[in-house]
Amino acid sequence: MLRILLVAQFFPPQAGGGRSYRAAKLVKYWTRSGHRVAVLCADSRTDPDPSLLDGVEESRLHVVRCHYEYAGRVQLIERIFRHSLIADGKYLLAYNLINALMKTQIGWIPDLVFTTSAPYEVHLVGWFLKRRFGFRWIADFRDPYTLNYHYRKKVPLSRILDRCFEKHIYETADGVVFNTNWNRRESIAAFGLQEKDRRFFVCQNGFDPDDITPVQRATRPEPLVVSYIGGLRGDANERRFVQLLTRNAQALARKRVRFRFIGNGAEIFRETAKGSEGVLEAVDFCSQKALSQYWHGSHALLLLLPPSANYLGWVPQKLYSYMATGLPILALVPDGEAKDYLQAAGGHVIRDSCDEDVVAMVDALRDAHANGRISGVNCVERFNQLMLYGSLTEWMNSLTAH
Repeated sequence: MLRILLVAQFFPPQAGGGRSYRAAKLVKYWTRSGHRVAVLCADSRTDPDPSLLDGVEESRLHVVRCHYEYAGRVQLIERIFRHSLIADGKYLLAYNLINALMKTQIGWIPDLVFTTSAPYEVHLVGWFLKRRFGFRWIADFRDPYTLNYHYRKKVPLSRILDRCFEKHIYETADGVVFNTNWNRRESIAAFGLQEKDRRFFVCQNGFDPDDITPVQRATRPEPLVVSYIGGLRGDANERRFVQLLTRNAQALARKRVRFRFIGNGAEIFRETAKGSEGVLEAVDFCSQKALSQYWHGSHALLLLLPPSANYLGWVPQKLYSYMATGLPILALVPDGEAKDYLQAAGGHVIRDSCDEDVVAMVDALRDAHANGRISGVNCVERFNQLMLYGSLTEWMNSLTAH
């Protein structure tokens, strides 16, 4: 049995969505497997979702929350620091997390500290606890750091400092977890790390079989409901696709198809949806449990990734859940690991991110829906979180044994 201190910015029930999904599912697996877990996190009122804790053995869980107000002066200071110093500028968060832990008795000494980013300041907490108390420390990169598609720094010195900080994590932590194989390979190449270093491990986000089950296909769906489920980034790529839908609204209405955007950020398309002749629908954030009706009310799924030639390891969390449903996916994605997974599964409609023939896409999607279930079951099953987190925990045990 392991005693694990998990450090994350967000944790349910006070925060939901992608902000806390990985941490919540790790805790669920660990507590149900007999491990004891203490979670160190910030207080939050962002998209609360108690259903993310369904299945957690609460008798083996202890949560320590610190107060962290991201507003006013703190927000302004962090924006300045984000572009002029390392990481995301959330140094007050790291300080408050450490301060809360030092003032709290969790009743046992952890076998290891597991920090999961972003923000990347949480790794400062792991570094501090390792340096101060000698705890074994695992740094989990839920998303890449300086190799991230979204990484932007205005000050050149800050970019240099970020890379130095990231390399220091790789060299100092007892273990480092990457969320995709491509991200591991790219990080090793970019920072001159050892390819065969046993400290480096890959654990994809995967899907929870308690949340996602195969969806029964309708015989002749009218309209064909194509769902984008999960938080929207609100980037130019998503906006361009929605503009494509509205420009072709009449033709798509004749095709009897509806594109439904569900999740945090979908409200930005609500006004656009009103003039789309029923082709576009926007649904606000809802809990993991409430999403079930939308999974089973969909006939196909939509995945949008922007062109990112230098970011091959980008696999959004929603893709694993998408694949577990067995529904056809309309994927406008660049080359990379996400496209590799879809091609291995077979039966999906994969197009380049810049493709604009949306009517032809819908025709291909109807054909894919009519052709039956998606192949590649083994491809899907290997992303089951029970298997992924089992392998992760076995690797963690091997680190504590040395």
